Amino acid sequence: LGFRPMEHQRAWGSFAYKNEADIDVPALPMDIRESESYLANGGYRLYVPGKSLERLEIQAGYAKIDHVMDHADKPHRGMMEAAAVTEAESAAVSLASDWRTGVEGHLTLGIDFQHTRRDALRTRFMKITAMTAEDPIWPDARQNTVGLFGEYHTPMTENWSLRAGVRADRVSSDIGEADSRISPAMG
Repeated sequence: LGFRPMEHQRAWGSFAYKNEADIDVPALPMDIRESESYLANGGYRLYVPGKSLERLEIQAGYAKIDHVMDHADKPHRGMMEAAAVTEAESAAVSLASDWRTGVEGHLTLGIDFQHTRRDALRTRFMKITAMTAEDPIWPDARQNTVGLFGEYHTPMTENWSLRAGVRADRVSSDIGEADSRISPAMG
């Protein structure tokens, strides 16, 4: 969905939802029993013709996926029962601006942020030993990224132009439950 609130402006947004169940995945050791996903994004762009600041744009998005997998229909089910409950979530926002530098030069400057979180636990029950083990596939893994970027573009001749850019990111990661969810070795 997009619309133009006023001249030289544009806003947009979208949303998607998907719910699925009982999906066979022959290439994987487990099949999907339940899967639910959400995706939303949107933005706003402002053009300022004839000014030093030519464009200002902000975008944001969010996604979340939850699903449950098991191997109830796989050939190795006789020795072990296994299931995985997983969740992934991400959110991002960016702000960018285009600036006129001289007659034909353009400078783009911006900042963006992205947050990702994943949590997944696989539970296995070994029928022969009657033991249960829990394996963190993604043990409450989180990552945040903040980035600054810039790019300069100017024509050099009729057939050549110069484009140079730079980007710097700060990334921080954390595994929240790495040690607390690992079961002792099965023996």
